[in-house]
Amino acid sequence: MIRNLIVLDKAGRDLLAMNFGECHSLGGSPALISSFISAIYSFSQSAVGQGIKNIKFENLYFMLLNKNEIIFLISADDNDVRSNRIKLERISEMFFERYSNEVKEFEVNSISPDFTEFTDLLLELKITQKNCGGHLECEGCPNHRVLPLEEISKVFREEPQEE
Repeated sequence: MIRNLIVLDKAGRDLLAMNFGECHSLGGSPALISSFISAIYSFSQSAVGQGIKNIKFENLYFMLLNKNEIIFLISADDNDVRSNRIKLERISEMFFERYSNEVKEFEVNSISPDFTEFTDLLLELKITQKNCGGHLECEGCPNHRVLPLEEISKVFREEPQEE
């Protein structure tokens, strides 16, 4: 499942950083990830002569796509590499269909456009989905639900059902 989407310009600056997974996914710092990806991507092009397509960690992988000098990155926690590659291609196409002028403007003026409607569209089209981990430290997260103490204690007070 796709957990994050980060879009970088050719200078490694965030155009978009969206979290579809746990609030603290990727350490809660898209700028740190963006810097890492930009550096390793530049290194691979200089050292090997080509970019990187995937970076695999133990329980997570990054999938990258460079299109028109814009780097698209998704992080995912599943093994459906083929499906996620197709989604990444579709995300990049949709991004350029909607925001090619804004990307050019950002390169000139560094004024970051609001991409909220784009992330909403990805959710609406089910290209991505919210997948919160529901951790206790995520109290402000709209996807997090803590059962009230009354509901929890009610479960323990109920009589066991006989079979």
